[in-house]
Amino acid sequence: MPVPKHRRLIFALGAVVGTVGCAAPRGTTPTGPTQADRLMRVYPELASGRFAVIADFEDPRHMDLIRLISVSNDARCVLDSKGGRRETGRQCLRFAAGSADDTVVVANAPEGQWHLKRDWRAYDLLLLSVESPQAGLDLGLTIASGPAEARISAQTSMRLAKGWNVLRLDLAEIGELITLDDVQEIRIGVNTAHRAVAQRPSQIRLDDVVLSGNREELFGNSRDTSGKLYVQRVGRRWNIGAGGHFELTFSNGQITHWYNLVSDPNRLRNLLQGNALGPTPVVVDESGKMGDVPPSGRSVAAGQRLVEMSAVRAVVASEWLFVDESNPTTVDRPLHRWVYTLYPTGQVYVAVETTSRTPTGILPAMGLAITLSSSDEGHWSVKTGGTLADGAPVFPAGSFLARSSAADSALLWVLDRPSAETRIIEERDASTKSLSLVIHDETVQERVRRWSGHLFLSRSQGFSDAEGASRAQGYAAPPALGLELGSFAADPAGVSRSRSLNSSEGCHVLQPEQGRVRVVVPASAIFSPAFRVIDVSGADCWVYVDHLVLSPIARNADDELIFQLPSAGSKAMLVEVLSRRPTNPSP
Repeated sequence: MPVPKHRRLIFALGAVVGTVGCAAPRGTTPTGPTQADRLMRVYPELASGRFAVIADFEDPRHMDLIRLISVSNDARCVLDSKGGRRETGRQCLRFAAGSADDTVVVANAPEGQWHLKRDWRAYDLLLLSVESPQAGLDLGLTIASGPAEARISAQTSMRLAKGWNVLRLDLAEIGELITLDDVQEIRIGVNTAHRAVAQRPSQIRLDDVVLSGNREELFGNSRDTSGKLYVQRVGRRWNIGAGGHFELTFSNGQITHWYNLVSDPNRLRNLLQGNALGPTPVVVDESGKMGDVPPSGRSVAAGQRLVEMSAVRAVVASEWLFVDESNPTTVDRPLHRWVYTLYPTGQVYVAVETTSRTPTGILPAMGLAITLSSSDEGHWSVKTGGTLADGAPVFPAGSFLARSSAADSALLWVLDRPSAETRIIEERDASTKSLSLVIHDETVQERVRRWSGHLFLSRSQGFSDAEGASRAQGYAAPPALGLELGSFAADPAGVSRSRSLNSSEGCHVLQPEQGRVRVVVPASAIFSPAFRVIDVSGADCWVYVDHLVLSPIARNADDELIFQLPSAGSKAMLVEVLSRRPTNPSP
């Protein structure tokens, strides 16, 4: 089986309950909330005020968009003047289907007075409310773009709960399949196989079809091009990047977009295009082919949360939990977990955990897949261990450098603590135009598998193979720091590979002595080294590099000090940390 390509459309579904409201009669001056006010009050995604109503059916002209394709004799499509969501008005569209081929089409008509907005690029979510008289009806939805002779579409289906359901479609995922600047129609149908025997035909109500520009700057400014870190919420996704350098999108617990903002400032070329970057746990068969971890449940509950965001770094924790509809408990369920630590320098560190036990036993042949999009404009070339000329640094085991000259982009991967059997498997898929590189070690057989690794995102231009190998060596075998005052902190999680470097966070962990740390960072140190200083909660702190004050510095959720140095140059750097706990004056 191939690695998941994230080509499905993702819904969020929820039952809704509300209070009675009504629209002002036409021709009168409204004295209460407007229709826009009601929509924003009911749907949090509209709170920014950046939204466009496709149809809420409070205006009869909205029916100009509606056309019924009737295959069965039972198909009906009418304006219902009393059946709408009462919180947003009284009217809605009532659709009865006697066949799965009975379809409501939302599209522009030449004589219509109301028009379907065709350019959706400024919006992030398509939101609609659907009422089902029973649980188990499947709503089918198709969104199509392009001219009739070259129409392309994105399709999905959602099983409805009884009552009103709110459906939210992520337009970024739809935009991977169709062109959002030329949307031509929306098609809606009902799978009648799940209808009750006594009910014929199946009947639903449709209300409040709205496009939303649901964006919020959680930290920093995504429009700033000075390389500062930012976190932006777009619908249910997060964009995290360094302005003018790179941007990564987290969706459903995975990195689904990577933009090189140096060569692509308008974010036109997703270097993952329909794939998940990973590293994704996979199985590897005897021939070296990779496949998905065998399903251990009927569905996957995906979640992601922001653990930390500051000018120094952002930390994202995500999880895929395999669950069964008949046994929805999450206790002892198989899972994948990731914790990503991102620095504005393009250095990304990740800890991966997966349950390798399935109903058939433990999976010994497992690995991690890094997947990139190989576009029509060019392909990714790959350098692995021992591929450089004699005398130059070589890539350590479990590392590679993938480079696309056409996209002016490069990605370096380094696995923490590879074994002698660790190898890189290169697999290209012409149908999805993807390149997957699998880091595989067939000797480990554990119920819970854990890996740590380092991703570095860069331009291809000016980033030599020798620099890539040097960075990989700096992570795989970091040189010792010259600690003059303070101590190296023990890591209770057991993920530190050396006395001070936490390989899953990419930072050196230090403990002050009498409020001070003094350490010499050698010129051969890991590029742009980061630090975490513990036992400084509640204390005022200052950081000096070669006797100059360093900025920015920040705190994590545990009130520990974090900071990152500029890239190590040709000479060593002296780093000093001073901490002082404020003294409270006597009352």
